[in-house]
Amino acid sequence: MTGSDKPFDKKTPGERLDAHSALQAAGLGVWEVDSQTNHVHWDDRCRELFGLGKDLIVTYQEAVQHIHPEDVDQVNKALNWAMNPESDGVYDQTFRTLGADDGQLRWVRFQGHAYFSEAGKLVIDNGVGFDEKYLDRIFQVFQRLHGRSQFAGSGIGLAICEKVVTNHGGAITASSQPGQGATFSVYLPV
Repeated sequence: MTGSDKPFDKKTPGERLDAHSALQAAGLGVWEVDSQTNHVHWDDRCRELFGLGKDLIVTYQEAVQHIHPEDVDQVNKALNWAMNPESDGVYDQTFRTLGADDGQLRWVRFQGHAYFSEAGKLVIDNGVGFDEKYLDRIFQVFQRLHGRSQFAGSGIGLAICEKVVTNHGGAITASSQPGQGATFSVYLPV
């Protein structure tokens, strides 16, 4: 065995994939509405589905302008209901978008889940957040984005989460901005 040879990894291909790769392979996009700023945060694939430029920051009201006019009401009702503590928090809608930059009609399906505290408030992480260019690192064992003197932790928590999720055939990813917390999305098969 040469220095570049490695023993065969006994994990299945599915166990070796990270969430980002799994989402890309499935052609899925990830997005969320920040209930405090009303900005829509989305990954590159989701931007593509809406026909949006990479650096364009939009509010939910601006994003809705790119939903087919006949579908806007159903999308708004479903999102408002999912964010209501009396609901189960589930959002699952199929609708049409009209590309912001290209005008192309696309059918999309968006699924999501809002989580509430025992007091009925939407659960929001307002922690330190991270720059998404480090997304591939945060799920690796002992990878920290900050020094131990800045924040407690061992750098294994998210790696464990990722391992548990992939062992169940799912995927995990995150979206964040420095200083604005992070949202972790877990996708599990039903």
